[in-house]
Amino acid sequence: MAVNRPLILFATLPFEGHMTPALQISGHLVSKGFHVTLVTAEVWRPAVEACEARFSPALGLLGSPLEILGLYPEVWSGNNGPQRTVRQLEFANIDIMPSALESVRFGLMNIKGENPDSEVIVLCDTSYPAGFALKLGAQVPGFDKPIKTVGISVSLPFWTDPKTPPYLSGLPYDDSEAGQARNKLVASTMWPQPLRSKAQETLKSCGIAARFDSVLDDYKDDSVEHIIWDSWWVCHNTTLQMCIPSLEYPSNWPPHCKFGGMLPIKALTKDLAYPEWFEEVVTNSSQQAAVDADGKRKKIVVVAQGTVIQDHNILVVPTIKALCNRDDLLVVAILCRRGATLSIDGGLPANARVIDYFPYDALLAHADVFITNSGYGGFAHAVSNGVPMVQTGDTEDKMDVGRRIVWSGLGEYVNPITVENIGDSVGRVLERDKFMKRAQELRKEADEFKTFEVVEREIMALMK
Repeated sequence: MAVNRPLILFATLPFEGHMTPALQISGHLVSKGFHVTLVTAEVWRPAVEACEARFSPALGLLGSPLEILGLYPEVWSGNNGPQRTVRQLEFANIDIMPSALESVRFGLMNIKGENPDSEVIVLCDTSYPAGFALKLGAQVPGFDKPIKTVGISVSLPFWTDPKTPPYLSGLPYDDSEAGQARNKLVASTMWPQPLRSKAQETLKSCGIAARFDSVLDDYKDDSVEHIIWDSWWVCHNTTLQMCIPSLEYPSNWPPHCKFGGMLPIKALTKDLAYPEWFEEVVTNSSQQAAVDADGKRKKIVVVAQGTVIQDHNILVVPTIKALCNRDDLLVVAILCRRGATLSIDGGLPANARVIDYFPYDALLAHADVFITNSGYGGFAHAVSNGVPMVQTGDTEDKMDVGRRIVWSGLGEYVNPITVENIGDSVGRVLERDKFMKRAQELRKEADEFKTFEVVEREIMALMK
């Protein structure tokens, strides 16, 4: 009997950390017989078509041919601290909403025009505000019923709970009475009144009359002030947090918010160009640890700054300097941007290798530790490969990710970043077997979660 599958529109931000999982999920759904349309910027069209999904253009700001991050330098490279964090949230939650909503409207109208009798379900990255706008009543021509959505969260969960530190606070987990009082106090300060007014005006400009925080009306008994970005996470019919339970603090999530598991390691492309020194990595691979009886294997250290902030003096250079005298290590730096180069005083040490752009998984399959200033995406890659971490950084979600790495036993969090701190932390993670053991346990849990099956099941559940 034929399966009545809905048509899928997937909406996400046109940044690598969001597009990579969207492409992976879309490709899998296509392989299972779903028709998938992916809304994103033109630069991603070849990748969308390569996974056999249909491309639909992002309109307005999100579809700009200019480098979006460069248009808002104060968002991504301004001074650290609360003001910068608030500006980032203003950009992600408010500024891009008109562009996001019009992009999704355009895609949905095209799908409905070609398939007037088919049901359409939207998969929406929880950092992408179009799903929120649909929930609050944004009109889409051709649709006379509310459009069902599945939130796909590839960032930390946006949910304020008395037992957990507020999102982007960078605070450690503390569910004691004092810790809960702290969490409530911090949450009450994180959504400035001027932004509430701007948010409401932005909704109005999108043709939506609803109150901006009305999605949260059902959660007023939680004894904590919910922050507006909580709405992005809970507004969907189902929200899937793309991680495993052992990586997330205990919390009182609404019933429709569930763990989706980690995305499996994506197969490397057959035409991937390997650097000339890659055989050295394979020879010293962590996979050889069990047979390294004479202890001559060099341990593999992989370091990456991440894809957003591209100043390699923040982490890559200090890491190389910290480990330059360790002839028992091979340090591999990924610069995370095609054509990027690295300048380091005194030249590159004998134990270091550098590549501009390369899949994390190709190297993490052989790594003993992963040092990164990236966010949730780097966290996921490490877990999927069973590699302990040294997380660094104090911008965006870096601190919150670092706290979870420590809490889960996967590794250490370093702040501030100094040559000495990096060297000490890497030394501890490599020397203490408990970190590799825990990384392998987490990898096993992730493998057993069957993430793609979870996504399919939750989509089909909305057809009932």
